[in-house]
Amino acid sequence: MEAESTALDNIGHLSQALSVSSLDLKFGPASYAGKAKLQGPESPLLLRFVALSRTGCTKGVKIEPSSVNSTALDLEPQNPHDRMIIAAFVTLNPSETVTTLHHTTIMPSVPGILSLCLLLFCPVAELRVNKEGTQYTGALIGLGHDHDGNAVYPADDIEASFDIHLTQEDLVLINRVRFLMNVVLEEGEDVADKVLIKTQNRMRELLLQLVDVNRDYREPESYHYPYQWQMVPKEEILHPQIDLFWTRAWVPSFPFTAAFSCSQAEITTRPRKSPLGGGGRMIFI
Repeated sequence: MEAESTALDNIGHLSQALSVSSLDLKFGPASYAGKAKLQGPESPLLLRFVALSRTGCTKGVKIEPSSVNSTALDLEPQNPHDRMIIAAFVTLNPSETVTTLHHTTIMPSVPGILSLCLLLFCPVAELRVNKEGTQYTGALIGLGHDHDGNAVYPADDIEASFDIHLTQEDLVLINRVRFLMNVVLEEGEDVADKVLIKTQNRMRELLLQLVDVNRDYREPESYHYPYQWQMVPKEEILHPQIDLFWTRAWVPSFPFTAAFSCSQAEITTRPRKSPLGGGGRMIFI
């Protein structure tokens, strides 16, 4: 007992000595009288969230506090490619200035995943090209336009700028996936299990062909006429070649995306080492 009490006394004297010595530390000259502005508590690695729709981009975006994604950090800030987050549902504050995301999932860091997902699952897309007519720079996403060229529902239109080089071969793969989705949705419950499984496997193969490519980063370009439909002359549109039987049998839920007769510069692509690698600086919804 005596040895134990002696050890405790020594620890007490040591902690007291450390406390006293810490008060005597001097971090700068005593005559310094300036002020330093501290930034915080946010980290420079903390991901910011931006909505894509025309009305949503004017509102602030945050994640529900109980979610682990509310403090999502960018693990590879040197990677300039965009990231994407999806939510099961969203809510607005009473003043309708802030959107709160619920049940969110951060998608894998695949270069171009935002652009590819928009083209894969959008109702209607109209591609944008640069002034030279050599590259696809973005797309207008939405419900399309009427006979006069006015947007059907302009509030939810998305003017997206690509951060990858999109090729004609990519558009062919995207239209193949949309065709298979149309077939499944049209047949509905009448699709046989074997046919459904075969279709799902084929869609998976096409999706892997899209994402399993090492795509170089390109600086996004803003379109000079944003949110304007029918900006490409009809003679330059290349409509996908499909059987007339399908066009007469049903109206597709996912219309095919038309390409342009642009003289694209040669773009080399190579297989990715992993379709799940990489990082990003910005997250979109």
